[in-house]
Amino acid sequence: MKKIVQRWGAPVLASLLWAGLLTRRSSNLDILGRYSVTFFLALAAWGLLVAVLWRIACNPGRFDRLSAAMRHHRLLPACSVVVLGAAAAGFVLRRNAWTPPLLVLLALALAVASAADARRAARHLLKGLAASVFSTVLCIALLEGLLAVVHPVPPAVETLMYYEPDPYTGYRHKPGSKGFYQHGITAEANRCGHRDDEVAVKKLPGTYRILLLGDSYAMGYDVRQEEAFPQVLESALRARLGDRIEVVNAAVSGWQPFQYAQYCEHYGAPFEPDLVIVTLFVGNDAYNQDRSVEDCWTAIRGVRVTREAARRRAASWFRILLYERSHLVRLVMNRRVLARSSEQADFTRKHCDDFSEPYLRITRDWLPNHLRETEEQRRLASNAVFQVGRIGRWGADRQAPVAAFLIPFELQISPALRRRVVDEDSAAHYDFDMPQKMLTRLLAERGIRVVDPLPEFRAATNCFYMNDAHWNADAHRLAADVLLTNLLAVLPLPRR
Repeated sequence: MKKIVQRWGAPVLASLLWAGLLTRRSSNLDILGRYSVTFFLALAAWGLLVAVLWRIACNPGRFDRLSAAMRHHRLLPACSVVVLGAAAAGFVLRRNAWTPPLLVLLALALAVASAADARRAARHLLKGLAASVFSTVLCIALLEGLLAVVHPVPPAVETLMYYEPDPYTGYRHKPGSKGFYQHGITAEANRCGHRDDEVAVKKLPGTYRILLLGDSYAMGYDVRQEEAFPQVLESALRARLGDRIEVVNAAVSGWQPFQYAQYCEHYGAPFEPDLVIVTLFVGNDAYNQDRSVEDCWTAIRGVRVTREAARRRAASWFRILLYERSHLVRLVMNRRVLARSSEQADFTRKHCDDFSEPYLRITRDWLPNHLRETEEQRRLASNAVFQVGRIGRWGADRQAPVAAFLIPFELQISPALRRRVVDEDSAAHYDFDMPQKMLTRLLAERGIRVVDPLPEFRAATNCFYMNDAHWNADAHRLAADVLLTNLLAVLPLPRR
């Protein structure tokens, strides 16, 4: 029994620490997307310490020389001073809770290594550590092989959509990936990276194809794929005009007008669209200032992160490599992701005026979007107008007209919401027909036709929004109806 404990104790402890590394989530979303590099280093340091202590406990006689050398050279007082200095430095830096212990372990390691008489003990230590590492790697390799044969684990099941870096748009949906929204709603990307039915990139003869660009509203955030208005619109058009109508939904959650234009210019041509519809949400698209890929977010292991966070990902390649290559790593990480997705907040409302506090905060943040039109408002909107103009020029080169569909915010529709966030003293500063009124005029100057569903949303009595600011299925149906009416009346669509 003693030999079993001595031989397998350290590998078992190391394996537990390895599992802890894989399942630990950092509260700092700016490091490795959702993982902390410091935690990885700290865990490695603590694992080393556990292995050392284990070997000392199992073979105390081998370390007599080490302790005698430390006493002879009076290293213990020196170590104490170094430890205190390291701890003080960690406290002053206040990087995180792991900094002081990491510095302490580093100081101890340097002090021990400086003892000339400790070399023999160090050799014994290294042999023990090598045996521990070898047995741990062997255990992991056996588990990995067993999973690969008996229970292969597919790549990433992620909450929301699963993203990959893109050189032109910053990030996009990873083709063939799968995620989940609230209530277990699946969020799958087809082989083109769209949340849409599979579609041949090359258009079949006689097909009229609409390419739709947008963000989470157009993509169908928090509703089923078939409930998203691009899919509803396609079904309605086919019911009236025949099956040779296609709506290619290329929308990606979080994209901005610059990314719409980038996608069109770099990926749109193979789809050969006959019409391009650009959706603009007045909450965060109208005044967005992204003008280059460096302004856009990117993705690490399926999660969107800022460019600054991506530049700080010192060990991201290692984590990504593990995740993409290891069934064991995916098994552990995916189980945690699924647990997190099942606990995801429910944004549905009990009634129309059931506003959550986080939603009220979002509304207050977007309240300045509805200030009365000024020169400053026009300046801020100029970038979105320019990006849609890029798409207009791209479409003109291919004889494909471009239309903009303006998605309203609930603050423009709900008097109850306005009463909650707008003070009576400041109400005169706002115009809740803005920024649609301004965007319609500015886009028309660039030859872009605008479809504004705000009047139809105001006239309806349904509840259209959830407490994450996104549309429910009723809103998607109304948006599809408004688009259908405009398309049938104006654009040269094919007839049966």
